[in-house]
Amino acid sequence: MNERELKEALWNPSAQGGDAGLVFEQYRLCVQMADNTSERREKANKFFLALNGAVAAAAVPALGEYPDFFGAWQSVLTWAVLLVVVCCWGQIIRSYRKLNEAKFRVIGELEERLPARPYVKAEWGLLQEGGKRSAYWPLTFLEGKIPWAFALLYTMLFATHLAT
Repeated sequence: MNERELKEALWNPSAQGGDAGLVFEQYRLCVQMADNTSERREKANKFFLALNGAVAAAAVPALGEYPDFFGAWQSVLTWAVLLVVVCCWGQIIRSYRKLNEAKFRVIGELEERLPARPYVKAEWGLLQEGGKRSAYWPLTFLEGKIPWAFALLYTMLFATHLAT
C-alpha cells in the first residue's frame, strides 16, 4: 500500500477534520499495540531459543553416547524435524516484523496530525542517520539470523554424525 492509499484507509472522511485529542488517544493505543506485538515476538523468540538450545544441548552428547540409536534414518528424520521447527521460527519472526512495520507506518501517519513526531520521524531518524550498521543494528535483522544459525548447527552436527 502506498502512502496515498494508507491515508485513504486510515482517515475517516466523515470525521470532519478530527479532534486532536482523539487522534492522540488513537496514537497512544497504536503505540501500545505495537509494544504488545513486540512483547509477543520476544516471548516467541524465547520459547524457540530455549527449545533449540535444549535440543542442541541434548543432541551432542546423545549422538556420542548412543551412536547405534541414531542410525541414518533416525538422524535424517530428526534433522528434518529440527529444520521444520527452525523454519517455522524464521517465518514467525518475518510475520511479526511485517506486522510491526505496518503498525509503525500507521503510527507515523497519526504523528502527521500531532504537534510532535517523536517516534517515527525523530527517534527512527536519529537511529538511521548515516545508514551505518556500526551506529544501529535493527533487532529484526539480528533476530532473523538466529534460526539460520541453528539450522547450520544442526546440519553440521548431523552431517558429522552420518559421516562417522
